[in-house]
Amino acid sequence: EQLHWNPQTTSFEDLVRIMVEHDMAKVAVERANEHVEFNLEEFLEKGIDK
Repeated sequence: EQLHWNPQTTSFEDLVRIMVEHDMAKVAVERANEHVEFNLEEFLEKGIDK
């Protein structure tokens, strides 16, 4: 994937930071999706309480 970095102006340390930030954001989205899926499954199993 493109991380929008320039090898001529981006230091190795900055590249590592960019990569880690990208990976952490990806994990956050994956965890949020897992949480939503779990809650949806639980809701569908229990039905609607009114």
